[in-house]
Amino acid sequence: MSDLDYNISRLLSGKTICNLAGEAVYIAYPSPQDFVYINRIINLVRGEAIRGENLSSDQIFDYLINQEIWDLKREEELERLPALIENLKVDLYQAYTTFKKRDVIKKKIQTTKERLAKLTEERHILDDYTTDGITNFIKSSYIIGTGVHRMNGERIWDYNSFLLCDFSILSSLTRQYSRQLLGDEEIRTISKNSRWRSLWSISKNPKDIFEIPSLGYLSDEQRVLVVWSQTYDSIYNHQECPPDEVIEDDDMLDGWLILQNRKRKQANKVETTVELNKPGHQDVFIMVENPDDVGRVNAMNDAKGKLLKKNILKKAGV
Repeated sequence: MSDLDYNISRLLSGKTICNLAGEAVYIAYPSPQDFVYINRIINLVRGEAIRGENLSSDQIFDYLINQEIWDLKREEELERLPALIENLKVDLYQAYTTFKKRDVIKKKIQTTKERLAKLTEERHILDDYTTDGITNFIKSSYIIGTGVHRMNGERIWDYNSFLLCDFSILSSLTRQYSRQLLGDEEIRTISKNSRWRSLWSISKNPKDIFEIPSLGYLSDEQRVLVVWSQTYDSIYNHQECPPDEVIEDDDMLDGWLILQNRKRKQANKVETTVELNKPGHQDVFIMVENPDDVGRVNAMNDAKGKLLKKNILKKAGV
């Protein structure tokens, strides 16, 4: 069985096979009822962490700056990189449509992604020591510890007994479980796979495919798979559906999706502008709540409107 077939089977079953002292076991994602108890524990842990002297995210950031582990220059770069990657993906798609060489752009996207990953790791290197970090650790421990079952379905630990187990055993299970979790790119690959697409096409209802009583039983991976499957459905049914070569290239398809989103926003903006400039509309005043919206409102004016506004402000002595 290939890794792809195993991962599809794992996602369909909602079970991740691990090894516990030589015994094959599986870890099942918690049910909504399980999460009621888990989240109650997490709230108690968070409260204790806040009352304790655990560092906040802002305090960690100040520490990183003071110790010269981090600096504002890298912080600004970290904030810029996602937008840069978006623009590069658009460039990649447009290079395809204009028959230009794409290798240079693809390499630039890859190096920028690697730079983003490196900076993200440096920026969050001490997050495990924050209140959120401690809370997330306890939550993952409960999810894994209480989800361990023998292959016959018997749960090995309940909510209390798993806390008494050897920490090294829980750590080993956590590592095994984490190594099998799929990233976004891997889930996208599955969502385009013929075996999965055939299953998805028969019944697009996640409850039927995953054999669960309600959507609340979906794991994070299953949710992402459903979202991507629905996204690809929309792409295939789009009146301007891109070629298969574009669909198979995640970065290139992202460029197409970004362009479609920009077109939609621009069309909405134009519709609003046309509506405001219909005959019968004279001076239309729009209240804004923050300075960023001023530019958006100004952009709704055509050339005549901008000139009229300038004259009004001039007469008012502004």
